[in-house]
Amino acid sequence: MVVLSTFMKTRLLLSSLAFFFAIGILLTSLASAGQVSSNGDKSVDAHELYFNKEILPDHMLYPALMVADRIKLETASTNDRIFLELQYSNSRLEMSQQLLAENKKDIAASTLTKSLKYLQEAALEAQQHKSPDSVKTLIVRAIEYNNKEVTKIIPELPEVDRSSIQQLLDENKVISTSLTNQSN
Repeated sequence: MVVLSTFMKTRLLLSSLAFFFAIGILLTSLASAGQVSSNGDKSVDAHELYFNKEILPDHMLYPALMVADRIKLETASTNDRIFLELQYSNSRLEMSQQLLAENKKDIAASTLTKSLKYLQEAALEAQQHKSPDSVKTLIVRAIEYNNKEVTKIIPELPEVDRSSIQQLLDENKVISTSLTNQSN
């Protein structure tokens, strides 16, 4: 019995060491991975490690949060997924505004693009799954708010990103009109 206990302890110790080694490799790769801007170029913004602040896309641990968000989306029901996408869209809009305030324009543009895409995904899912009018109205309001806020900050973004962001805004307006027409 003592031999089995020692064997189990050794196995647990080795498994724990392997786990921490794997986490170390993951964190190292996340720290060294380059951020890609919305136009496909590598960004010059480096990931940072900071504390006592909200984790923004320039943080070393942000990719891990994105994985957690993706898992939540993939495991959520259709209605929950729509609301999560709206939540993610709003949080990414706020993050992009904070990044712009810190003069991190490239990563702000990338984050803003993600915000608009999440909003678009929510709207398209609501259309596809024939969501109730109350959900469609909520999405239309979110699109209107998002468009208003994004229009304010477009001039601050790198010129190379403005056209793709404007295209997403225009697409969201079309989807908003379609949602409004479905509700009537």
